[in-house]
Amino acid sequence: MQLILVGALIAALADPLPRERPAGRTIVVIDVSYSMQTREASGTRLQLAKREVLAILEGVPSGGEVAIIQAGHCPILVQSPTSDLPALRQKLQDVTAMDVEGDLPGAVQLAGSFASEGVPTDVVVVSDFVSGNAGGLKDTWRSSASLRLLAVGEDKSDAAVTNLAWECQAGKLTVHVIVGSKGMAGKTIPLHLAVEGRQVASQNVALDDTPRSVVLTADAAEGAAFEVAIEPGDALPVDDRAWGVIGTNLETMVCLVTDGNPPLERALLAGNAAKTRIVAPADFKGPGSDEVVILDCCAPAAADPSRAAGYLIIGSTGPFGRARAKGWNAAPKITHWCSDHPCMVDVDPTVFHVGQILNVDWPGKSDVKRLVGAGGGTLMAEFTEPATASVDRRPPRYVYWLFAVGDSDLPRRLSFPVLLWNTIDYLSLRDPSRSDAQHLSGRPLKLPATASKLAPVVTDPGGNPVSVVRAGVYDLVSDTTRQGVYRRNCDGQQDAYAVNLLSGRALRPLSADRQRAAASPDRQGPGGPATWLGRYTRLSWESLVAGGLLIALVEWLLFTRRIVRIE
Repeated sequence: MQLILVGALIAALADPLPRERPAGRTIVVIDVSYSMQTREASGTRLQLAKREVLAILEGVPSGGEVAIIQAGHCPILVQSPTSDLPALRQKLQDVTAMDVEGDLPGAVQLAGSFASEGVPTDVVVVSDFVSGNAGGLKDTWRSSASLRLLAVGEDKSDAAVTNLAWECQAGKLTVHVIVGSKGMAGKTIPLHLAVEGRQVASQNVALDDTPRSVVLTADAAEGAAFEVAIEPGDALPVDDRAWGVIGTNLETMVCLVTDGNPPLERALLAGNAAKTRIVAPADFKGPGSDEVVILDCCAPAAADPSRAAGYLIIGSTGPFGRARAKGWNAAPKITHWCSDHPCMVDVDPTVFHVGQILNVDWPGKSDVKRLVGAGGGTLMAEFTEPATASVDRRPPRYVYWLFAVGDSDLPRRLSFPVLLWNTIDYLSLRDPSRSDAQHLSGRPLKLPATASKLAPVVTDPGGNPVSVVRAGVYDLVSDTTRQGVYRRNCDGQQDAYAVNLLSGRALRPLSADRQRAAASPDRQGPGGPATWLGRYTRLSWESLVAGGLLIALVEWLLFTRRIVRIE
């Protein structure tokens, strides 16, 4: 009897049954950022991650639900919770790595939202944790679901193109490239420049622990696409390349007509993409070769408006008779504005303070757009002339600032030069985005809309069509998960845009010892793992059996060993 009681007590303490119920719902977060394309000994990191997920699916009990979320540039729900395991396996096969930096914390928070009362939920994250620190994910975990982290991949040496800039003058292309590296100090790798698929320049780059700046030059024509590529022989080729498209001559000819306005002159001269001349109203004889004319609170003699691409008219109605001034009124507080106009990109007018605004009477049939509406007043407007068949070019654009710069706090605002140069770019009919290397993968590509009413066709670097949405004066392309050159064709007009990764995240060590420890596969909940004492101090079958056997054993010892006698 003593041996039976002791054996039963040991069995209860050993917890012969599972200590936790099987999870009713499992939410799998799989990392699909660019670093998951790194090659390992038995496949890419994404392939390793898929094997981990398949093993998880094999262990799902009958009736258990599983959902899959992929963590790319944003969280994407691949499959909502379902018990259809064959469908889950098919969805998993379709998951591919993207050329983007990952938002792993956002995907993990989305997974936590699937937890519900009465349904035990596990969240399993499979990643190399380059785009999200494992310890940080646990520190910010607030869901009632348990969190489990599975790390894949080993640390690898890597080199990458982390920045790109260029200029092209008189047919001579100069490309500035920044190359970073990790674990490759002392090695020399080649860097190539190719224009329209033809290699035109090369240079060897000696790597060390600091980023290296390299300059390549070549002859190139306007509108050509070019590519820079390094050959490091590392395990991650996706960050070894970058692209660009040679736009039109960046120098815009600007004429400022003013009696003297230092803040406006400083903001104008702050831009390095224009040739600027400043003249007094009496000396202004017309635009000449100027593309944009800025009329600052003055009305010089009327000139042929069609000789310039656009006019910025500040504090007046200008000399062209497009509008009639009706006097000045106190400016109301700016409460809302037309945010989709190119002049207003990255500008918040609600922080501006303007003293007075010019009250303007527009012609009855004029097409006038309000750029900023404040109460019943208009602070900025665009006057648009209808296009006619008798001219072989677009009519000039007219943008009006219906206030004086000196009667506002704009010169003290950091967004004042942005507002000014947005307006100049818009009036000059230039497309500055074609010369911008900072179209980053995963972010919407904003293409200035064409004049054609036909829907444009945009193809990705592989030649596959991508969806385009017309938003105001922009064509938005949201599917930019592949880096390279995107091409738009609309009514015979073709243009190209470069989208780049330009990331240095993979240049950091993959996983320190403490991160590996934080990403261990042990199940973790918000309160930490269950302890031995915790399992037996809560009311359960374990605690009841252990308590009953312990009492029986004590009673047996007391009376059988005659420690207690009953007379």
